[in-house]
Amino acid sequence: MLDCQDVAALDPLDENAVVSFIGARYREAPVGQPPKHHLIYTRAGPVIVALNPLSPVQDLYTPAQRALYSKVASERAKAEKESRVIEDSDLPPHVYEVSAKTYCGMRDGRSQAVVINGESGAGKTETAKILLQDLSEKAGDGADDLALRLLASSPVLEAFGNAKTARNDNSSRFGKLIKLHFSPTGGLSHATVAHYLLEKSRVVSQQESEQAYHVAYYLLHGAPAALRASLHLTGAAADAPASPASPGAAGAPGGFKLASGGSPASWRYVRPPPATPRRTSFVGGSPSRLAATADGHGYEAAWRETSEALATMLGCGVDDEPVGRHWRMVAATLHLGQIDFTSTQHMTQDASAELSDAPASQATIVSIAIVSLAIVSLAIVSIAIVSIAIVHQRRTP
Repeated sequence: MLDCQDVAALDPLDENAVVSFIGARYREAPVGQPPKHHLIYTRAGPVIVALNPLSPVQDLYTPAQRALYSKVASERAKAEKESRVIEDSDLPPHVYEVSAKTYCGMRDGRSQAVVINGESGAGKTETAKILLQDLSEKAGDGADDLALRLLASSPVLEAFGNAKTARNDNSSRFGKLIKLHFSPTGGLSHATVAHYLLEKSRVVSQQESEQAYHVAYYLLHGAPAALRASLHLTGAAADAPASPASPGAAGAPGGFKLASGGSPASWRYVRPPPATPRRTSFVGGSPSRLAATADGHGYEAAWRETSEALATMLGCGVDDEPVGRHWRMVAATLHLGQIDFTSTQHMTQDASAELSDAPASQATIVSIAIVSLAIVSLAIVSIAIVSIAIVHQRRTP
C-alpha cells in the first residue's frame, strides 16, 4: 500500500475499495517510523483525504516539511510558465501540498479556493488551522500583526463556537468562510472571517451527553479565582438569600429570583463538564493543550490561550477592558439562566411571562453581573427579558 498513494489507481474503484485502501495506509508506516498513525494523508486525484489519527504524529508538520512542499510547488509553477513538462513529485500527500499549490497559484494571479469538508470529528478545524499557519508563514516572517491576528482568531472561534457533542469533543457548531487577500509581492494585506449557521440554541440547552460552548467551561473552571469572584461565579452571590427591595430600586417590575445553588455544576445553561477537559483533534500533529487530568489545569491553559488570543485580535493587553468585556458577557449569559419566570398566560390569550415576584434587593441584582456589565440599566433588563421584539428588515428593490 505504501507504493500507491492515490485512490484513483485502484481497480475496482468503489466505496469499499477506497475505505479499505485508506485504512491500510493508516495502519502502515515507513521503516524506522512508529507502526501507526503516520500515513494519515491519501490522494484522491486533486483532493487530499485526511484521516484523524486521534494521537500525536511526530515530525509531520515541521518547517523542513513545509519547505519541501513549497519547493516542489514553486518548481512546478515555474515549469508551467515556461511550458515545460516535469515529472510528478514523489513526495507523499500532505496538507502542505494544498497550501503550497494555493499560494503559488495566487502568486501567478489566479484566485484560489480551498474547501475543507468532512463528517464530525474528521479534523476540519485542525486542518484549517494548519493551512492558515502555513499560508501566513509563506506570506511573511510570521511576526506580521495581521497574520498574528488571523491566527489568533482560531482559538477564539473555537472557544465561542465549538462544543462537545455525542460524536466529537470539539465539534464546530457553525460554518466559516475565511478570505485572504495578498499584495502583489505575496504579503498578506487583508483578511476576513465570516461565520454562519451558528447553533444559537446550544447557548441555553444541550442534549443528553453533550455540552455547552467551550467558553463557559473555560470561565467557570479555568479563569483565575479573582476574576470569577468579580463576576460572581463562585457561588456567593447566587447562594445569598434574597432581601427586601430597597427604596428606589430602579423601578424594576418585580424582582429577580435566583435559582438555588451557585456552584459551576448548578448553572442552568451548562451541563456539568467531563471528568477531564475536552480532547482536540490530532490532525495538527501535537498533543491537545487540554490533555490534563481532572485537576482543572487543562481549562486554565484554555482560558489563558483564549484570553491571549482575544488580546491579540483586539490589540490590547490580556487584563485590559476589551478582553474583560468578553468574559463579562459570558458571565452575564450564565446569570441570565438563573432567573425564574412566572407564567401569565391565564391573564391573556397569548403565551407570556413575567419575572418572579420574589423580592430581591438592588444590590443583589446588580451583584449577579447582568447589570454590573454597565451596558444597560436594571429597568431595561427587567423589561427586555419578558418582552418580544420583532425587527422588520427593510428590503431595497
